[in-house]
Amino acid sequence: MASSAGVGPVFVMDVERGKPTVQLGKVMQLLKEAGIELVVELPQDIAEQAKRSASKGANSARVQSLLSAMFSRRSNKA
Repeated sequence: MASSAGVGPVFVMDVERGKPTVQLGKVMQLLKEAGIELVVELPQDIAEQAKRSASKGANSARVQSLLSAMFSRRSNKA
């Protein structure tokens, strides 16, 4: 599975063991190879902002800003 997903076997073992610092892009490759789709549910206001940004051709800085807003709001609730 590792080679067909374009990652190394050590990376797969790290994911299986729950290593907290694995690269999300590579995890997504593994999930795709396994036939698993990851779905993220955003709060309504963040989802609307993301849709507007996507329709405007948002750059990575804008996407990062939206994600930061979402995570900071979640941590403030905790």
